[in-house]
Amino acid sequence: MVGADSRVRRRAVVIGFLAPLAALGLLFISFVAIATTGPQRIRLSKPIDKADRIDDWLYLPEILYVFMLITVVSAGAGPYSLDALILPLIRKHGA
Repeated sequence: MVGADSRVRRRAVVIGFLAPLAALGLLFISFVAIATTGPQRIRLSKPIDKADRIDDWLYLPEILYVFMLITVVSAGAGPYSLDALILPLIRKHGA
């Protein structure tokens, strides 16, 4: 069930439909993934010092996803999204 929800949210972010809300849901999923599997993967890589440990954390794909999703949440979907197409219609009909 969580997998289907994640797919819907990813598609919503890609096409720009309620992108900030969908990105918030994906942020939550990414944080859970980082918290649950991140430490195990870092331990398996056997970092030799603190800098190597930080490098291993930054190398996790979920960290990159978090940075990208924060950008979508803060900047919005953009001018070429479904939200940008729908908003003028909503304003025109006075909703």
